[in-house]
Amino acid sequence: MIDVSIIVPCYNVSSYISEAIDSLKAQNFQNKEVIFVDDGSTDQTVQIIQRKIHNLDYAQLIRQQNEGPSVARNTGLKIARGKYIYFFDSDDVLIDHMLDDCFNFAEANNLDVVHFNCKLYYEDMSVKASVGDQTEYFKNTLFKANKIYDSKSFCELFSRQARIPPWFFFIKREVLTENDIQFMPNILNEDELFTPELLINCQLIGFLEHDYLIHRMRANSIMTVSNRNAKQRQSRLLIIQKLNLLLKENHSSRWKSDFLCERLWGLISQVSSSTFDKILRILNQDNLLFIYMLKKAFKLIK
Repeated sequence: MIDVSIIVPCYNVSSYISEAIDSLKAQNFQNKEVIFVDDGSTDQTVQIIQRKIHNLDYAQLIRQQNEGPSVARNTGLKIARGKYIYFFDSDDVLIDHMLDDCFNFAEANNLDVVHFNCKLYYEDMSVKASVGDQTEYFKNTLFKANKIYDSKSFCELFSRQARIPPWFFFIKREVLTENDIQFMPNILNEDELFTPELLINCQLIGFLEHDYLIHRMRANSIMTVSNRNAKQRQSRLLIIQKLNLLLKENHSSRWKSDFLCERLWGLISQVSSSTFDKILRILNQDNLLFIYMLKKAFKLIK
């Protein structure tokens, strides 16, 4: 059995993919597979991948039409054989020993997920100016180094500093397969749904304080584009709708309900007034979220 599957969605990253592959090659961890899923690139991404991995028996390249990162990750997940999964973005860089440390920590403590820190790299100052300084978002201020949390305790802390992207997590594959957790296709910010669904289905989650990834903030990436376009608004509505369904399915668990309400509240608080009437049609007055929103509103008024 393969120990770790690294899934790498790729789209027009010819300027970055070589450095990403070099960081994967630098990992000493042996029993791994790397699945590159090219999502219809129109630049030299495919040619660079083919050249860089041609002599690597643990790496493969899958090509598909452009369907977005969600479908690309799901494609990789369908064929992954590893006990653990790591979703690695093709413009980022892994730090040495990341796979060794996460795997050993997970195995020693029977963890479903390992959460860790990342470094932030701004490609240029114009990007930082457009999105603001997000350094604090990438640095843990709540979790204790090398500590094991049950999912309830972890989610209570996570709600106060929600680091949502999937590259913050080293995941036991059976948690995904047994609970049919995938990325919703054809939306933006799909991790706003994926990560909460993952966390409420875990038993034990561990935290490693080390920076194991360098995340690149660059122009025209999904994390730096404006959130005011129609695609973004529609995506947020779909995520709210799905999270609301998860809330109904998990209403018998108080802590899961509170966690999902907190995630929903965070999304709803970002929408424009013109979108709010659509959200009201998703929610019902007897819904747990409606009660939660009233409590939030009351606290804000006080």
